[in-house]
Amino acid sequence: MAALECGRVEGVLPITLDKLTIRKEDDGNFTLTALPETGSVNAIVESVLGHSVELHRLQASGAEGQSGCSIYFVRNSSLPENTVAVTKVYPPGCHKDFFEELVAYRSLLSISDQPSVARHLGVGRTRDENTA
Repeated sequence: MAALECGRVEGVLPITLDKLTIRKEDDGNFTLTALPETGSVNAIVESVLGHSVELHRLQASGAEGQSGCSIYFVRNSSLPENTVAVTKVYPPGCHKDFFEELVAYRSLLSISDQPSVARHLGVGRTRDENTA
């Protein structure tokens, strides 16, 4: 799952966060609106931003957070020296972390003196993050 800005390609990819329904169940787990499946992380990002991109996975000591999610710097294909976005991929075992981050983000937006925060732009779903 990638968190990015929303744009639509052929009416299927991805959806805006305001249309994303997150419900906490009685057992403590979270339920998320079903998302249409896309062929790759790259396809989601390109759909969201509306142009060709290059993904550069952060690969260094401590590159993955405690959740084990992969992080990618998104660069415009025509200007590869410029990072235009960051995407985070949540494998199935980390979906709870995704939900908790969205809840925290929404809470930050609800306070009167909002701190500077990265903006969640949209979401998408792919079979696996290694699909080209």
